[in-house]
Amino acid sequence: MKKTIIATIMAAMVSVPAFADCIEAIVSLVRTNNLDIKAIEAETDAADRDIRSTNNLKDTSFDFEYLFGNSAVGDKWGIGVAQEIDWPGLYSSRGKANASRISALNYLGEWKCLTILVEAKRICLEIIDINKQICLNNRIVADMSQIKDAYDKGFDHGEISVLDVNKLKIEMLNTNRRTKELAVKRRQLTERLKALNGNNELPSGIVDNLTEYPAVHLSGRSVYEERMMQHDPERMYYSMLDEAEERQVSVTKMQQLPSFSVGYKYAYELGDKFNGFTVGVSLPLFSSRNKVASAKARKISAQFARQSDEVAKTSQMMVWYDEATELKGQIDEYKAVLGDKTNVKLLRKALDAGQISLLDYLMEMRYFIDAHNQLLELELRYNNLIVDIDKYSLL
Repeated sequence: MKKTIIATIMAAMVSVPAFADCIEAIVSLVRTNNLDIKAIEAETDAADRDIRSTNNLKDTSFDFEYLFGNSAVGDKWGIGVAQEIDWPGLYSSRGKANASRISALNYLGEWKCLTILVEAKRICLEIIDINKQICLNNRIVADMSQIKDAYDKGFDHGEISVLDVNKLKIEMLNTNRRTKELAVKRRQLTERLKALNGNNELPSGIVDNLTEYPAVHLSGRSVYEERMMQHDPERMYYSMLDEAEERQVSVTKMQQLPSFSVGYKYAYELGDKFNGFTVGVSLPLFSSRNKVASAKARKISAQFARQSDEVAKTSQMMVWYDEATELKGQIDEYKAVLGDKTNVKLLRKALDAGQISLLDYLMEMRYFIDAHNQLLELELRYNNLIVDIDKYSLL
């Protein structure tokens, strides 16, 4: 018996941490299994390779000629191989520009992935809100069931009218209906999470354990602004794109320099054999027109895009933070009034003592239920804002 008790305690200790942070667990699963994220990673890898291929040597060319001559002279033929080479410094310059583009590409992939992870976390928050509403409705129904039992006895003794009993039944039916509607919505959200999880089933019971929001302490606004500047993949994408376009200006300028062609040629003519090296120079007199001006224009465009993104992000962060601060104050005020459940207990005592009618009780209860629902709505809005403010912690 003692061994059984110890085993049970150990099993409980092992199982609790599995759902201690269900949101983190679900987001981690989505990060691993999401099909869109896998597609983004494959697309990023393909684009990475495409960019790197632009700095390779051009293909080696082979040529063969056979020229017919008169019978007295004979035919002439030759074979050659040549390799075209850009101006040597161009490879280094283009490599740096490509490195910046690849970095921008990786940040773009992170940005897309972050959007998916944020969606998964928002769904978790919605499920928490639904579970809280269901819990509230269950408490309401349990309380009304106790009253109904007492009223059924009173009705049997002729002390309570059928109207009062029916009022309770209707209120319980309405509450149960809302609970069922919430359960349907929770199933729909669970299916959305399953889809985000690569259509894989979520661990058993994990959705039911989404009952409380993560404990969040709202830090100073500068903390989130600094975190955004350091970790926002969208901002880093624009920054690296700006850097790539700036380096591309140097690449375009160097493309105006000559390229070279070196090769080997073998020829047979009049019974003699000839072989040796060939050297050629290509002068980009016409193909480089307007390319430097175009590269500079793209550089200016990238700079403005980066600056616009930073201004918009900083401004939005201020709006989100101020709204979150205001909501936190409202939540604390609601909890100060509703948190201890004294109001419901006083109403029940007044009803049991005959100081108020059942209709008055139901009306007053509806007032406090609405207040609880408003509190739940504020908490959901607040936690969604926290996701916006601190979403970079998901990466």
